[in-house]
Amino acid sequence: MHRLSSLRRIMAGTALTGLLGCGATFAPGVPLTGRWGGKNLVVDLTTTGGTLDLTCGYGQLDAPLVPDDAGRVSASGFTVTVGGAPPPPDYVPPRSRVVVSGHVDGNRLSLVVTTLGIGYPADGPPRYALVRGQEGEVYRCP
Repeated sequence: MHRLSSLRRIMAGTALTGLLGCGATFAPGVPLTGRWGGKNLVVDLTTTGGTLDLTCGYGQLDAPLVPDDAGRVSASGFTVTVGGAPPPPDYVPPRSRVVVSGHVDGNRLSLVVTTLGIGYPADGPPRYALVRGQEGEVYRCP
């Protein structure tokens, strides 16, 4: 009897671990969806693209983030930098073309947002660590 209850506890723990999303919870070839948040970036992903909410800016993905067999993702899009004095009413802010690339592992998504046509310091373009379902910390620039 004691042996049977120990086996049940082990099986229940194994099932709970699977439900909590440990390990790869993505399906290769299937777009990532939902809210993913972290410090300075929140992305809301859909099967057709997504939106970027960045500290001091916003943006959009032209296509979904679809993981390959290794969990790598990439999509192009644009960002807009905002902040400072209020713009004139008819002002249209310039868009910067970007490539958003990274890796998904379970409920964690690491992304790099590379703005095309500009140089970066030695440490490269901004990197973000996001978690599925997390609101994130995005700040507005003065």
